[in-house]
Amino acid sequence: MPRSMVRPVSIQLLLPGLVTAFSEYSAACLPAATGLSRILGPATRSDFPVASWEAALCTCMGMSYPDESAIPAACLSYLGDRGHLPESDCLLLEPVHLRTDTHGLLLFDNGRFPFTKQESTGLTAALQDYLNEYGWRVDASEFQRWYLLGEGLGMTGADPFSQVLGNTVNHRMLRGEYRPDWQARVNEMQMLLHSSEVNLQRAREGLPAVNSVWAWGGGRLPIAANTDISGLYCDDALGRGLAHWAGIDCEGVSADAGELLENLQGRQRVLVSLSDCYAAAVYGDFDVWSQAVNALEKRWFQPLLKKLQTGRIARLELLALDGFRYSLTRWALWRRPWKRRQPWYRLLQRA
Repeated sequence: MPRSMVRPVSIQLLLPGLVTAFSEYSAACLPAATGLSRILGPATRSDFPVASWEAALCTCMGMSYPDESAIPAACLSYLGDRGHLPESDCLLLEPVHLRTDTHGLLLFDNGRFPFTKQESTGLTAALQDYLNEYGWRVDASEFQRWYLLGEGLGMTGADPFSQVLGNTVNHRMLRGEYRPDWQARVNEMQMLLHSSEVNLQRAREGLPAVNSVWAWGGGRLPIAANTDISGLYCDDALGRGLAHWAGIDCEGVSADAGELLENLQGRQRVLVSLSDCYAAAVYGDFDVWSQAVNALEKRWFQPLLKKLQTGRIARLELLALDGFRYSLTRWALWRRPWKRRQPWYRLLQRA
């Protein structure tokens, strides 16, 4: 198709980790990201009251849940990993490291304490005899992401995983009617993991123990997903599962905006999940976070702004998980120049 006949596309960017406690640093310390500022300044702001990355992704794909602990992340991630739904109830049983500090128990995912496939096998084997009592089993085919399968699992009332990484979890472990039973089960699994040969060997080597699990994501799937998104770009199993459930294409995140636009293959409304800032944000690594924001500015914000100016993009929406959706059209970009003066970190914090 000649370039002059290419139809403008609408792009949503999901940006977990962009809004963080780092926003309280002085302006001299924060990334300038002038392209991001020019996008946010004249953008129309509307409510998007979603806290977690998982809930935001589901909402964009037409699956909203008032209680974010009810998101069916386990079934969807399993679908993304396996290509089919589990044949029984399913929970995500995320292997984690809990560390005590002055504020309580801090939770770390395996991005901060990698373990091998062999270690994963040993750890899940340590849990299996206990889980056999319930008729449940651990599927660790994706060795750093475990699934608990069986009948009668129900829900745990636990927050989405992204909400607890790097945070204290003393009062967030489990809630509601599910708390007593699941608290006892998690405590038992913690003891089994603590005494496993894998963790004993890791202790001898001075490595962090895989000393707990985060059991979550047991919500029920709706009959169908209702979305106008025609293409999803996401590197996570949850995104792949959501796309499969909605009957749309899912691809890995492109290297930059140019590559995305060159390979849209006729898709007119796409969602791109950019998690570059996320791990650094939740674990408080300011230098890595700043580098990630600068990289997003160079690879995404500046190029997308130029394509919006030329009409290649009809609408650009940013979801920074600060409670709002920021939507910008070419018309608004040119007709609201007086709204371009504030830096991006102030625009995202405005009341």
